[in-house]
Amino acid sequence: RTGQFTHFKHQSGDSTSLSNDIVKVIFEDSKGRFWLGTVGGGLNLFDRTTEKFTSFVNNPKNPNSISNNVVQCIFEDNNGILWISTYGGGLNRFDPERNTFDHFKEDDGLSHNSLYDILPDDNGNLWISTSRGLTKFNPETEVFRNYDTREGLQGEDFNSGAHFRSETGEMFFGGTNGFNSFHPDSIRDNPHV
Repeated sequence: RTGQFTHFKHQSGDSTSLSNDIVKVIFEDSKGRFWLGTVGGGLNLFDRTTEKFTSFVNNPKNPNSISNNVVQCIFEDNNGILWISTYGGGLNRFDPERNTFDHFKEDDGLSHNSLYDILPDDNGNLWISTSRGLTKFNPETEVFRNYDTREGLQGEDFNSGAHFRSETGEMFFGGTNGFNSFHPDSIRDNPHV
């Protein structure tokens, strides 16, 4: 401590320190737990009482570990499940009570494994910005619907941190060629496609 600010960083040899110094996202869940997503160090749970960290990193030998160590966004659903977008590892569903991850990738229907931001709609779907358009994901059915420039998106690639949901449910996602706005209820899928 240097006075008014407390500085947390990775300490080599200390597994209870922050796993990586590049922190991409900080999120407080409904139980008051602090989660940090890093660039290269996976997901961290911060205990504000002890000032110690628990790290969740990719382990190729453990299919229940996080899929990738570059965490872009963290979102909590109404069931207390964390949805974590990664850059290169797709979407992760994390149950904080079991400490296990389920993965969703291109092979499961995701448009791309490099994801940015997550916004929920009023119907329980998650809207995810990616490096290849927008994806709507239904967590109940585990079905993906992908959208690209043919539907009017600003471009294929979006930017991390450029997302907003208004009080009316309208969504905004920013990318490399401007931004898109839409209300999820106005997006009608063609059932014949």
